[in-house]
Amino acid sequence: HLAEEYKQALVKEWEGTRWGRQELGGEFIEVEGLAFPELSERVHFRYPPQDAEFTRTVVGLDMGGTSPTALIEWKLDRSRRLWATGEFYKRDATDYDWVEWCAARDVKKVVCDPTASDGQIRDWRRLYGLYVVRGNPAIKRFDGRLKAWSNRIAVKGDGLPGLFVTPACPNLWEELQNLAFHKPRNQEFSVDEWGPGTSDHAYDETVRGDFM
Repeated sequence: HLAEEYKQALVKEWEGTRWGRQELGGEFIEVEGLAFPELSERVHFRYPPQDAEFTRTVVGLDMGGTSPTALIEWKLDRSRRLWATGEFYKRDATDYDWVEWCAARDVKKVVCDPTASDGQIRDWRRLYGLYVVRGNPAIKRFDGRLKAWSNRIAVKGDGLPGLFVTPACPNLWEELQNLAFHKPRNQEFSVDEWGPGTSDHAYDETVRGDFM
């Protein structure tokens, strides 16, 4: 029942991923070794309450080529909980594509990969008027990113987690649900590597923000 153009976009977006094998190919996939088994739609997937007050907003950027370019808008509320309130997620995206998304949301600050060159950051600032800074290099490593995410997803003593994903970020939510550790044949799960076909573009972007 979907428009043909939209179906083609989904095929291109999910090609080669676990989600694509299941949703497009009809393959039943039992995902073992999930990175975040405590992730719950009932707990973590929701819009903020109408009276929520936010103190800061940051957008993280993960540049892609044939893989998707991902940006996630994060807001910090007065209880210091994070809310993912918007996303850009597109393969073969040009600078104009994601800059236009930023302009439409009046983005003030973008946090990018710590490995971005001085020249690239300088061009983004000069050409597009964006305040672009590098992310925290301490969470560039796999274990650092995983620890930061796990701490935020964990449910605290008051019964609430430190992080929520709104329905405005469907690709981020799908990635988090499907991130699973690699399991070489006849071996234990590797906790420093994702399994084949695992998408982590929005996940990688997020920890580049300075909230984690």
